[in-house]
Amino acid sequence: MELPKYALFEHERRFLVDPARCPPLDGAAMVRIEDLYIVATRLRLRRVTGAGAAPVYKLCRKYLSDDPVSAPITNLYLTAEEFAQLDVLPGNRISKCRYRIDGFGLDVFEGRHAGLIIAEIEAPTQAAVLAQMMPGWAMREVTGDPAYSGAELARTA
Repeated sequence: MELPKYALFEHERRFLVDPARCPPLDGAAMVRIEDLYIVATRLRLRRVTGAGAAPVYKLCRKYLSDDPVSAPITNLYLTAEEFAQLDVLPGNRISKCRYRIDGFGLDVFEGRHAGLIIAEIEAPTQAAVLAQMMPGWAMREVTGDPAYSGAELARTA
């Protein structure tokens, strides 16, 4: 796939976590993520708060790809005022807390998806992310399963 102008490849894998075997989250670094998937687009508006840092606001576009592990992505970082202007657009919302454990981001979902935990790992290259082993506390890989994409989870939230 040709890389769209201003985009970078994101190389990531995702795993469904068994809540009974999830590593302890107490004391792990954590941020809260609130996403708005804007209707009829491939755009995601995101607010990240926590970890003692100022909030981060960004607008993301994830491009379609035949490869579930590697896909082009573009991010535009926003001011709080710009975020507020876009946050009124129609869309589907979802929120989660992301913990950092052993190089993985563990997304603990809130609301309708409470109890769902997805581990995500990224790497700078496709080969590096494919070399990552599924953690022992994961049940199965869901990288290519559209039911576990953020956009689909938000739509069904």
